[in-house]
Amino acid sequence: MKLSINLVVYNGAKYVHSLFASLKKQTFEDWKLFVLDNNSQDQTKELIKKELDNFDIQSKLIENKENIGFAGGHNQLFGQTETEYFLI
Repeated sequence: MKLSINLVVYNGAKYVHSLFASLKKQTFEDWKLFVLDNNSQDQTKELIKKELDNFDIQSKLIENKENIGFAGGHNQLFGQTETEYFLI
């Protein structure tokens, strides 16, 4: 893999559909998607899981038990990134 796209989400259910619609339209193929949910209290996790079921790109969803914040979440994802490049 050349690129990791790292997303940290929290209570973003209203954005999930348009986010994945955008990701599906891009043409670069050598990438992996990491999504970290920061203990969302809305339907974010369920919607992401549903989108990932129909997603052709390799992906991983991490569900935190507590909200560690935007920077903390990206630091956590960066620690798992093994690609040459990553995009926040």
